[in-house]
Amino acid sequence: MFLKVRVNKKVCRFLLDTGASKTVLDETFVKDKIKNQQVDKLEQNTSSLHNTVNESQITQIKSLELGACTAANYTVAVIDLTHVNNTYAQLKRKPIQGILGSDLLRDMKCVIDYGKAQMKVHRIPSK
Repeated sequence: MFLKVRVNKKVCRFLLDTGASKTVLDETFVKDKIKNQQVDKLEQNTSSLHNTVNESQITQIKSLELGACTAANYTVAVIDLTHVNNTYAQLKRKPIQGILGSDLLRDMKCVIDYGKAQMKVHRIPSK
């Protein structure tokens, strides 16, 4: 399931991933589209489906709009999604700029109806 999300007023395409513990932005998107965005490195093990890295990156975005709800000053992970977008290109799918993880789904009290391919947002996070 793909979603239209606005990050700092920029329209993005996100993959909905209930198995992702953290919402993620693509590193290239952050560098190219969110100018002067501070990205901090964390020295901690982070794992994905394909590997474990011992350094990850995070940033705090001003706003993440999902439907009519906005998460303000929300901390997200920043990773290189090139491998994901290369796979989508082979499948003739549009690239993504982020992954909507279970942290934001929980904070916004989202309810997903897979049969209708819909998601309802019930609350704005107070972060």
